[in-house]
Amino acid sequence: MQNFEFLREYLSTLNCEGIDGFRKLFYESSDTQLSLIQEKLKAASDDIKFLYNDEGVEACYIRKLGGELALIALYHNFEVKIKQIIRLSKPSMTEKQLKELHKWNKYNTYIPEYIKNTIDYDRLEILRLLVNCFKHSGIVEEDLYKKDTSFGNIEDEINADLEDLYEKYKKSVEAVITATAEQLLFKN
Repeated sequence: MQNFEFLREYLSTLNCEGIDGFRKLFYESSDTQLSLIQEKLKAASDDIKFLYNDEGVEACYIRKLGGELALIALYHNFEVKIKQIIRLSKPSMTEKQLKELHKWNKYNTYIPEYIKNTIDYDRLEILRLLVNCFKHSGIVEEDLYKKDTSFGNIEDEINADLEDLYEKYKKSVEAVITATAEQLLFKN
């Protein structure tokens, strides 16, 4: 019975402590860096202010990259967890079938139908499309634009507050994981 409860809790939650710790340290460091740049900018003479402006722009790009990395890690966390759930629910799967589970259309078939009609599932799908954009181009691609136009126009740089997105999407990903684990493993 103890193993059952452990398994239920483990599979029904995301383990994001590492990602959250990374984000905390990263954003604290980024805030400090931006504050220092602002102080230097105030003290600089007009003829060299552009140097600190450029440094500030670079710091903002680095901050955005941290947000992208956190969202990529969140999606990877989802992929690992969904594969664990599927593997436990289908012990007869072959190694080849297990290796195929890295594809969205393969593991998506195991997500319960009722969850596919929720905002949480929509956010998971948007997260997947966002991660693809981060990994492949860094710009809004057509699939993402069709799903959610708020990130900008096709071929524009992705325009979003990635810090807020992480928190919102984390809750949605966890809801999909929990529903899938309950449906495939714990429903009696």
